[in-house]
Amino acid sequence: MNSRKRKANRSASDVWPGGRDAAERPINGGAGGAALHSSISAGEKMKIIVVCDDADGRNSIQQSLGTLYDVVAVSDGQPALPLIEQQRPDLVLADDLDGLGLLKELRASQNTAALPLILMSDRTEEARCVEGVQAGADDYLLKPFSSHELLHRVNRVFKLVACQRAEATALHKSEERFDKAFNASPFVMTISSLKTGNLVEVNEMFVHLTGYTREEAIGRTTAELGVWATPQDREAELALVQQQGRIRNAEYKFKTRFGQELIGILSAELIEVDGEPCALTVIADVTKHKQAEKSLRENQERERARTEELEALMNAVPALVWLAHDPACSVITGNRAASELLQVGEKENHSLSAPAEEQPRHFKVFKDGQELQPHELPVQIAARGREVRNFEEEVVFNNGQRRSLYGHAVPLRDSSGQVRGAVSAFVDITERKRAEEERERRYHDGLKLTETNRALVGAFKIEQVTAIICRAARELTNAQGASFVLREGDRVRYVYEDSVSPLWAGQEFPLDKCISGWAMREDQQVVIEDIYQDARVPHAAYADTFVQSLLMTPVGPGMPVAAIGVYWDKKYRASEYEIELLGSLASAADLALASVRAYAESRQARALAEEANRLKDDFLATVSHELRTPLNGILGWAKLLQVGKLSPEKTQHALETIERNARSQNRLIEDLLDVSRIISGKMQLDLRPVDLPTIIEAALNVVRPTADAKGVGLYFVQHAENTMLIGDGERLQQIVWNLLANAIKFTPRDGSVLVELEAIHSHLELTVSDTGAGINPAFLPYVFDRFRQADSSITRPHGGLGLGLAIVRHLTELHGGTVHVQSPGEGEGSSFTVLLPLVNAGRRSADSHISVALQQGVSEDQSLQLEGLRLLIVDDEPDARDLLFSMLKSSGADVITAESSIKGLKVLSEHPIQVIISDIEMPGEDGYTFIRKVRQSDSQDTPAIALTAHTRAEDRVRALAAGFQSHVPKPVEPAELIAVIANLHRQYKSSS
Repeated sequence: MNSRKRKANRSASDVWPGGRDAAERPINGGAGGAALHSSISAGEKMKIIVVCDDADGRNSIQQSLGTLYDVVAVSDGQPALPLIEQQRPDLVLADDLDGLGLLKELRASQNTAALPLILMSDRTEEARCVEGVQAGADDYLLKPFSSHELLHRVNRVFKLVACQRAEATALHKSEERFDKAFNASPFVMTISSLKTGNLVEVNEMFVHLTGYTREEAIGRTTAELGVWATPQDREAELALVQQQGRIRNAEYKFKTRFGQELIGILSAELIEVDGEPCALTVIADVTKHKQAEKSLRENQERERARTEELEALMNAVPALVWLAHDPACSVITGNRAASELLQVGEKENHSLSAPAEEQPRHFKVFKDGQELQPHELPVQIAARGREVRNFEEEVVFNNGQRRSLYGHAVPLRDSSGQVRGAVSAFVDITERKRAEEERERRYHDGLKLTETNRALVGAFKIEQVTAIICRAARELTNAQGASFVLREGDRVRYVYEDSVSPLWAGQEFPLDKCISGWAMREDQQVVIEDIYQDARVPHAAYADTFVQSLLMTPVGPGMPVAAIGVYWDKKYRASEYEIELLGSLASAADLALASVRAYAESRQARALAEEANRLKDDFLATVSHELRTPLNGILGWAKLLQVGKLSPEKTQHALETIERNARSQNRLIEDLLDVSRIISGKMQLDLRPVDLPTIIEAALNVVRPTADAKGVGLYFVQHAENTMLIGDGERLQQIVWNLLANAIKFTPRDGSVLVELEAIHSHLELTVSDTGAGINPAFLPYVFDRFRQADSSITRPHGGLGLGLAIVRHLTELHGGTVHVQSPGEGEGSSFTVLLPLVNAGRRSADSHISVALQQGVSEDQSLQLEGLRLLIVDDEPDARDLLFSMLKSSGADVITAESSIKGLKVLSEHPIQVIISDIEMPGEDGYTFIRKVRQSDSQDTPAIALTAHTRAEDRVRALAAGFQSHVPKPVEPAELIAVIANLHRQYKSSS
């Protein structure tokens, strides 16, 4: 150690050898004499300096010691001191007078502090010698002394010195070893004073780790250096060393001068250095170890987290994973998905090769329909070292559930490459397989539907359609039976049924008493899983059938006309797909039924067309016959008249016959012309006030000769008082005449024809009854058809074209009336009834004005016809508005015009209007929209006339349905329009 440490050791009674030679020639304390004699024998004499002021004494000592030692004598202590420092003797002998001062000088110098010294003194001065020993002398001699005693004392001191030197050498070596160990130690080592806390010594590892040099550290405290991460730890450490004398393996944190934090395991021991208590501290740097431990813990934590993540991943993935833990696959575990699929606990053994008590027994594994043995399973094949890929298998459970799996299996190997187990990963492809099967089924079902539709194209009979539909329904739904039910009013008829034998085919049931009727009435499909658990089902009706579940689908949207049913012989709930399929069949059936109806209608239309052609041919033949028959009489008698050979009586008869036949032919021609006018829409009426009984009497007078000639009685009974009509007198007479002529023609001799007239509410009812041939009930619907005759054969008893009654119906409708016929049957007579609107009697004076206007057209008397009426004309055409305005204004009306629906509504909101005349086709809002808005406004009861160029029958119906009271086609005669307005206004006033 350094000089400071040596001094400290010296003061602690650890003797250090002094002087260069002494240090170079250490004396082993256990063999001092041997060392001494060895030194002498080697010719190396120990040097002794004698300080004595007595010359004789010096000489005596030199003589006594000179043979053994190298003796140098001086007389005074002052010159002896530099000599000693120069020559570095091994021993000094000095008188006590100079020796004490010399001793103090020697001991005060670091170089001579350890030099051995023997004091010589008189016996009377022995106390001084003791004082000298106490001051540091090694021995003393009392004068006088003999040479032998001198030599003995010198040898003894040398022996002591030799021992001290040996001890010093050993201590030096120990300290050298300590120094080497101290500095070479891999641990941080420090020596700190417990009194001051200052560092006394630090080793190289301290310098290396802390960054402080030895010079920077020694003499300063570790607190001043900032070595402790927590300064309080330093105070606690020093206190423990003082209290307990040691510290063992305490962990503290330290800091380098660069701020780096270190972790150390500290042990400390209480020691003394130069008599002062110190702490020898050893610190093992375990930072890397701690970091390694932390890293290890972190790695372990990461590994644990990774294991948990892997386990979570394995449980989270939808894949089914199995792990065989040994080559024999006696233990196989699975992830959560695998455990759930196999219905086995996650901790339970999944292996079919496990011991019998551990094997799962609630499922088996199949491939291509064959059960797999345990050694044939993919994970077991992989456990034998062979990888398995693209393996498809099916797990079949004891309850019938089936799951299809697809995946791979690979072997697991240890570090030596030996198979230690296997792992397999599979996916559940059950739904995919089902989807594939569903797609395949839908494809084939699509083909079946296409085939069914193709078959339906050629089906023209209901029986063909129902057979095709029911066969397809059974095949598409795998049902055991099917039925096809048609709705016929409030009943249903089973057109086709093969559920049991068939049981109901051809039978009819009330609509509300069967499931098919319920499906049609509610227009929704009926799905019944168990008919005996459904209150809607008449259970008794199914008692003799195999049926337990059914599906019934209505045919036809909105108002179903039929239903298709399929039946199963067990509890079964039809799937959504089967419901959809039956719905598709219902749509196909609806189209097929429409085709059947269309085909039937086309055949009927063809038959009607053929009938029309036949009627046309019959009519042409009849026309030819009816025209030629009177013509034949006219020409024949005319030819005879030309010859001039007839008697006066025959001539008169000939002229009467010619006249009668000419009139008959004229009537035929007029009827044909009237029919032509009717068909072309050119039939017009000359409207005026007429008294219906007068017309009836005129018609009776016309036909009376014919009735009298035939012996048919004519009777007229009037029950009405008010009999005024607005109508065409000539056409009204034509109506009555045709009815009378028809009755007389079909009434045999001695029969009778009765004409009755009575008022019913606001109408006159004219009835012409006869006791004639009557009408076949089958012919009643066709009585008023043109060219229709009950008997059109060449043997018919009565002639005619079959036009009279058709003309009657049309003329009646032109007068706003109706006509109908009744007949109990053939031979029971018939009765024709005409209803015509009645005119109020109080209006007869006004009617006379209207009659004048109708007869003379627009005249100066028009001002009286519509006098006081406020009319609204709505028409977008200016010319049409002006014409109507002038026409109606000249008739005495107050006329307001509007060019659009919006303005017309505005006029109505501002003025009271008696009659509205509106065009139909207008931009923006048409007449239909206009009148609908009128009916929703405050003027909702105002009568309105549609004056339009739309003249079809459906146009008239649409106008009346929209809210108009009358439909007048353009172009219109002024007198006719005025009459319609007047008549409509009167009807409105009378009803209100």
